[in-house]
Amino acid sequence: PDGSASAQQTPENNNGYASLAPPGGGEYDWRNGMTSSSLFKLFPYNPLSHVASIKVPVSLVAAGDDTICRERYARSASEQIEGSELVVIPNVGHFGIWYGEPLEQVLDIQLNFLRRNL
Repeated sequence: PDGSASAQQTPENNNGYASLAPPGGGEYDWRNGMTSSSLFKLFPYNPLSHVASIKVPVSLVAAGDDTICRERYARSASEQIEGSELVVIPNVGHFGIWYGEPLEQVLDIQLNFLRRNL
């Protein structure tokens, strides 16, 4: 929520996570917040610095309107992983791929990738 120390800052992302999380935070009492000391671990986190070392087939699926993990990062990862496959689902945000037609698309992409590579 605006003005809070929440992990999901935008209404879209806050609502998206809330739609997936169990009521009341579930078994682990998750809530949309983080400690200030968590930022010291978050800022240096850069998974793209490791993707070039991946030497196995990789399927990347990006949500075209994702505001948390932007499409450009998925494209960068795909460019660094030899033989990777990237599919962008347009007009869908970070949490939008978990429902309806976008979810069906993602599952088809993943199943086809696994059939070809296992």
